Parts: sequence; C-alpha cells; structure tokens
Amino acid sequence: MASPSPWPARLLALGSGVGLLALVWAQRDASEALPPPAPPPALLQAAPASAAPATAVAEAAVEPHLALERLAARGGSAEALRAACTGVLTDDACAVLVAHPDWGVVAARAVGDGLVVLGASGAQVEAAWGAPVLKRPEGGRVAWCYDDTCTSGMYLLDDRVVALME
Repeated sequence: MASPSPWPARLLALGSGVGLLALVWAQRDASEALPPPAPPPALLQAAPASAAPATAVAEAAVEPHLALERLAARGGSAEALRAACTGVLTDDACAVLVAHPDWGVVAARAVGDGLVVLGASGAQVEAAWGAPVLKRPEGGRVAWCYDDTCTSGMYLLDDRVVALME
C-alpha cells in the first residue's frame, strides 16, 4: 500500500494560515495566470540582409587580446600571429607568442616584459630571466637561484612557480 502524501502534514505543521494560502494558490484558476512577458522589440526585428557574419577582423577590432588568444589556440601561422600582434602586444611579447603560441597571450606578455609570475612554467622562467645560477632541492620543491647567495629567485613545484624569494 502506498504511503500517504506528506503534504497535508507539512501544511498543518506550518500553521493554518500558511496552509490555507497554499491551498488557495494551488486552486487558482488557470485564467488568472500572468501572460509571459513580450520579448524586447529589438529581438523581434530581423537582421538586415547586408549584415556580414562575425569575422576574425571584426572580432579583433572589438576585443584584440581575445582574438589573438583564439588565433594562438587554433594554431595560427607565425605570419598570422605576427600580424595580429601589431598594436596589441609589445614586439618582445609578440616574438614570445609566435615562438610559443601554446603559452597564451598573458604568459607571452609576462615573459616579453621579463616578468615571472606565480604559475609560470620552468621554460617560461628561463625565457624571461635566463637559466638560473643554481637549482637546489628544498623539501618537495626546487629553489631556482639567480645569484650566488640564493637570495634572488623562486621556488618551483612540479615545474610551476609556487613562490618568489624575497
């Protein structure tokens, strides 16, 4: 035998005022329901026949960094990346992006500016700062030292920068 619905017990537990409101609401006439809102007039108008589909050029004009990131991710040619970099990135950052499109625009900009950021790979660190003077294991991470006293550098864990030396 099926168990009775828990709704009557819940309505009584909430109190007669709330229960009565719930019953009235559930028994409303369907004709009282509000109609759905009308769509905005702009959405009802058809696009003009002369409207061209979005292109990489139009996308680049609106959001150049995003277009450049997409071009790099799609494996665009070196020539296409160089052309898209013009006016968007510095020459150094553009050269990094052309050489390493898989690094992305943010990493290319950091490396091109000679910066090391948290999360950078060992290859990105070497491209930005050069090879370290010393690589020294410390616990589970590796210290990359850029001076003899190991006061300038960073710590890498699983080939990613996790901390900078102060």
